[in-house]
Amino acid sequence: MIEAVFWLSALVVFNTYAGHPLLVFALARLRPRPWREGPTDHSLAVIVSAFNEEQILETKIRNLLQQDFDGDYEVLIASDGSTDDTAGIARSFADTGRVRLFDFPTNRGKSAMINEIVPQID
Repeated sequence: MIEAVFWLSALVVFNTYAGHPLLVFALARLRPRPWREGPTDHSLAVIVSAFNEEQILETKIRNLLQQDFDGDYEVLIASDGSTDDTAGIARSFADTGRVRLFDFPTNRGKSAMINEIVPQID
């Protein structure tokens, strides 16, 4: 009985580290699925939860706006009751048409902000 448990355990370990990867490799060789290329019809929204982030927010927004994405791309800044100029910095990027500010007056936490913002995303 103990010998059977040993071999079953050894088989499970072998399958995890060698058997399953070999099976996936063989299936990929037998039935390859080439990449499909074409125009991107997806849209993307990046939510940045910010609380008193005036020191790094401008750099963060500039970096996000420079990303290489072919579809519709929007940066949503959620200021969570910030007491510094976080909202002002985000507002300065509003003329790009790709940055939208959600300025919450009180600090409620990231989950509460996301729950309120996500239904408003197109």
